Amino acid sequence: MEIILRTVTEIAWAVTNSPHVPIFKRLKDNWAKINTSMYDIGIDDVIIKDVLHDNKNNILEFIEDQLEQHQPRDDYRELLELAYIFLGGIPINGVKFKTPEGIHYARWLAKAVYCLKIYIFRNQFTRSASDLRYLREICVFIVIFYTKV
Repeated sequence: MEIILRTVTEIAWAVTNSPHVPIFKRLKDNWAKINTSMYDIGIDDVIIKDVLHDNKNNILEFIEDQLEQHQPRDDYRELLELAYIFLGGIPINGVKFKTPEGIHYARWLAKAVYCLKIYIFRNQFTRSASDLRYLREICVFIVIFYTKV
């Protein structure tokens, strides 16, 4: 799934010689300006709501089950919590957002985390219309396929 996620993100943002993905670097650089208490869930987007309509509850149940289990890595838990928030859920420990850290091409799980964060804060983060469209598609891929793997 790492290779598939890489391919999905490279459709949106072509590989460059830079060790960083520019949109993710912008998120990291602007994180201090984002009010993390004012986020927008992904399922409020009409397109996402339509696409996920049949799967939303199953995905939420899967994530709830996984969050009750021990997660060996913090980034796994963060991905699950962000996907849960994206779908309109509120994690049992409340809504908390970690400060963005690693943003390079080598960490594919980080790409999933960053895409979900950017989309959740899409109204506070400057991005192009095409970036928003790509982010929408990538986030849907993440919550339907990538999160379960």
